[in-house]
Amino acid sequence: MIKIELSRAVKEIAKRKPKLVVVQIPEGLKTRTNEIIEKIEASGSECIVLMDPCFGACDLASDKAEKLGADLLVHFGHSKMYEGKNTLFFPLFYSIDSGKMVAQIGRLEEELDKRNLKNICLASTIQFRDHLKFIRESLGKKFKAHIGKGSSRIAEEGQVLGCNYSSFRNVNAECDAVVFIGDGLFHPLGFTFLTEKPIFHFNPLGGTIREFEDEREMFLRKRHGAIASVQNAKSFAILVSTKSGQMFKERAFELRKLIESKGKKAIILAMDYIMPEYLLGVEADAYVNTACPRIVIDDYSSFKKPILNPTELEIVLGVKKWEEFKLDELD
Repeated sequence: MIKIELSRAVKEIAKRKPKLVVVQIPEGLKTRTNEIIEKIEASGSECIVLMDPCFGACDLASDKAEKLGADLLVHFGHSKMYEGKNTLFFPLFYSIDSGKMVAQIGRLEEELDKRNLKNICLASTIQFRDHLKFIRESLGKKFKAHIGKGSSRIAEEGQVLGCNYSSFRNVNAECDAVVFIGDGLFHPLGFTFLTEKPIFHFNPLGGTIREFEDEREMFLRKRHGAIASVQNAKSFAILVSTKSGQMFKERAFELRKLIESKGKKAIILAMDYIMPEYLLGVEADAYVNTACPRIVIDDYSSFKKPILNPTELEIVLGVKKWEEFKLDELD
C-alpha cells in the first residue's frame, strides 16, 4: 500500500497561505487527483495539478509552475534532489505489515548466514526509507548493518538513485555484502558495477529475497552488442535534456570535442523528454545520451538507431576499454 502525506502537505500549504498551488504528481497518483485538489482548495488556496509525466525529483516542474503564476509548487512522489524555488517535497512510501516484514527479515538472515556474511550495507529507494532502520535494528542481533549518507543529490541516508550510489560508496569499505530493499531490478543491477561483493535483492512487496548474480552478464551482453554496432559510426547526435536535474550541457560539449578529435561528426540536440519520435529525420548514425542513464538501459529498444551513454561512447572511441564499462551516474 502506498502512503501519501496529503494531510501534512495541506498543513504546510496552509502555513504559507499561497494564492495558487501547482501540484506535480507521478503517474501512480493520478487516481487521487480530485482528492488532492479538493483538500488543498479546502485550505484556502487555488490548485492546479500538472498532468505531464513526472520521472523523479530531477524532473521538477519549476518552470511550468512559474508560467502558471503559482506561489507554491508541491512535488509528490520523490525526495528533494536540489533546491526548487518555493517548492515543497512529499515522497511516497510503501506501508508493509510489520509481521510480514519480521518473517521476511528472518529469511534474509538465513541467506546471509549461508554465506557467513556479517557486515552488511543496506540501501533502498525513497519509497522504502521507513523500513531501513527497522531492518537494521532487526539484523543487529547477529549482523552489523551499515546505512550510508550520500551526496547532495541524495536526501535520505541509505537512499540510492538510478543515477547516484554515493550512499553506498561511503560505507563500502566496511561491508561484506549489499542488501538492496526495493521492487525493481535497475538499482541492484547498478550495484553489480560498483562492487564484486555479494548483492541481495530484498523485495518486501513480493516477499522475495535472492542473490543478484546472472542479470549482470545478461545486461553486459546487450550493451556489448550495442557498442559493437556503433564501431563504424561516422556521425553522432548528442542528446541533452532541458530538465533542471538532468541537464548536462557541458558534458555534451566535452563529448562533441572528443568525437570530433577522432575525425567524426557530432551535433548537440536538446529536448525536455528524450523520446525516439522527436529524433525522426535527424541525420546521425547513433545517439549519445547525457540525461538520465535509465533512458539507455530501459528504453534502448525503442530507438531506431543505437543509443549509448557517455562511458559506452568512450569505449567506442578507444578512450576506455570494455573492462572499464560501468553504469553512468549523474553528479
